[in-house]
Amino acid sequence: NYMPDIDPYYWFRYAKNIVEHGHPGDVLKDGKPLDNHQLAPLGRFVVPDMFHSYSLAYFYKLVSIFSPSLSLMRSSFYLPVFISALCVLLVFLIGRKIAGNLGGFFAGLIMAVNSAFLGRTLFGHADNDIWVIFFPLIVTWLFIETIDSKNVYKILFLIIMAGFFTGMFTLAWSGWWYIFDFLLATIGITFLYLVLINFKELRKNIKLIFSNTAIRNVLIAGFIYFFSTAAFAVVFSGWSTFRNSFLGPLSFPSIKAPVILTSLWPNVLTTVAELNEGSINGIINSMGGTFLFFISLLGLILAVSRSD
Repeated sequence: NYMPDIDPYYWFRYAKNIVEHGHPGDVLKDGKPLDNHQLAPLGRFVVPDMFHSYSLAYFYKLVSIFSPSLSLMRSSFYLPVFISALCVLLVFLIGRKIAGNLGGFFAGLIMAVNSAFLGRTLFGHADNDIWVIFFPLIVTWLFIETIDSKNVYKILFLIIMAGFFTGMFTLAWSGWWYIFDFLLATIGITFLYLVLINFKELRKNIKLIFSNTAIRNVLIAGFIYFFSTAAFAVVFSGWSTFRNSFLGPLSFPSIKAPVILTSLWPNVLTTVAELNEGSINGIINSMGGTFLFFISLLGLILAVSRSD
C-alpha cells in the first residue's frame, strides 16, 4: 500500500527525519533543522508547524512497542483511523450531553458515515486534516461538560483543559482561532440571554448577577477559557499567534488575491482546493443531500424547542 495523496508524503518525510535524527530536518545548520530537499541547492529551515509529523513519529514509536516489525509508513496509515474513531466518540459524548444516549448514538453514527469526514480520515490518508476535526471536538466537549455543573472546581478544571487543547491546536493548524472565537461568541450570547430572562430580578439588585448560578458559571467559563487559551497559545506558539485569533478572520479576503502585493509573486493559495469558496448546494451535498439536510434542520428545531 501507498499513501494516496501528495501532502501525506510531505509530513511523512519529516516524521522519518524525527525518528532517525531526533528532529524534522535532513541536517542541522546553526543548531536549527534544515530541509535540504526544498529550495535546492541552498535548502530552507524547517517551518515550525511540525505537529503532525511529530504525531506520526511518536505514534509509530508507541505502536512499534506492540509490533516491532511495523514500518513508519504502515503505522502512519493507522493514525487517521485511530483519531477519527476518537472524533466519533467525542461527537457521541456531545450528543449525549444534549439529547441523551439515543441522540448521542445517532450523532456519532452520522459523523461516522459523513462523506467529507470519511474522505479525509481514510486508512492510509495520513494528512493533518484529522487534527482540524479532533481539536474543535474535544474543546467543544470539555466546554459543554461545564453546562449545568454546580461544582466550581470541576468547571475550572474542564475550562482550563479546553484552553490547553485550544493552545495545542495552534501547533496543528493556522486556522485554530475559529473554534476559540466561536466559543467566546457563544459565551457572550449565552450571558446576554441569561441576563434578559432574569432582567426583572437583576434590575432590582445588580449583585444578583454573581449569586445566580447559571450567570456566574458563564462568567467564570468565559474569563478562564480566554486567559487559559491565551496562556497556552503564547507558551506553545508565541504572542503573535494568539493575536491572530482576532486578526485572522480579517485576512480571508487576501487569500483569493491573485498576486501577493508585497512581493508581486503569484498567490499559490488560489490553487488550493480546500480554500475555494463554498456554495449552499455544496454544503447540503456534503451533509448527504437535501433529505438529510432538512432532517438536520428539523432536529435543530426540536432541540431548541424541547422542554425539560
